[in-house]
Amino acid sequence: MQRELSAIALRAAGVSFEPSDLVSIRVAATAALKWADANEESWQRPNCLHWGNILLGEVAFGDDDVAEAGRRLLLAGDCGESPQLASFGPDFELAQKLLDSSMREVVVSYLGKCAKFWRLGRPSVEGWMLRVRAGERVDLTRARMLDMAPDDDENELD
Repeated sequence: MQRELSAIALRAAGVSFEPSDLVSIRVAATAALKWADANEESWQRPNCLHWGNILLGEVAFGDDDVAEAGRRLLLAGDCGESPQLASFGPDFELAQKLLDSSMREVVVSYLGKCAKFWRLGRPSVEGWMLRVRAGERVDLTRARMLDMAPDDDENELD
């Protein structure tokens, strides 16, 4: 679902890309960021800032530039609030990759930024931050699914 939201946000900025083509992703993400800069009043601006930076972070991570990937993750967290990000929440795939690469403080900082705009997920994010700070192994993508699922036994993912 997260990748579909990124495509929607980028299309809203008039940008398209092929998910398997890194050059296309880089061009599309850069165009989305330029669009966001030119449309400061648009409700879609935070989506384009978030997803543009996430995609550039993914490209940097794929190029083994972990520092740039971390910088892009933090920029993605500084996107502001949109209806989509406030309800569906941010991307955690890049954050998970960086967490697995021992970028614990960067991920904690990103989670703190996300807690500001993702109201529905704030309790979960705050719990994940505590666990990451404590040195626990956290699978952010799985934790998200577990924390957001209804509480009945039929929805257990274990």
